[in-house]
Amino acid sequence: ADLRWLELAWRPYALLTLLYPRDLPKHEVQARVGLAEGGQYYQALREAIAMLAQLLQDWEGQPRQAQPIAPLSFPSGALLPDDPFYVRRACDAQLAQELGLPGRTVTISGPRQVGKTSLLIRGIQQLRRDPA
Repeated sequence: ADLRWLELAWRPYALLTLLYPRDLPKHEVQARVGLAEGGQYYQALREAIAMLAQLLQDWEGQPRQAQPIAPLSFPSGALLPDDPFYVRRACDAQLAQELGLPGRTVTISGPRQVGKTSLLIRGIQQLRRDPA
């Protein structure tokens, strides 16, 4: 047996190291650090976890209060041009290029619910900003 694991000053480290990163079974950890089954082991483990939590708090500071999460609504139908849910696709660049050329007729086609109307709204917005 390795006597280093039995050193009282290092018991919190030994408990956490043997139990978590090495994933040893509880009974083997108890045997290595010299703690019997029952209250001593659990108390020593609680103290070790509390010491680790205090150390992390000293390093990182007090945790900030979580900001409330803004309610999100599921987008349906056409999205506004500045909607954060809009995902730019290759067809956005193709449409922008076609709209920059004079005398073009553009057809937007595709299956249901793929963003045809949202793409059209963005195209109209582009033409209003920069007429060809």
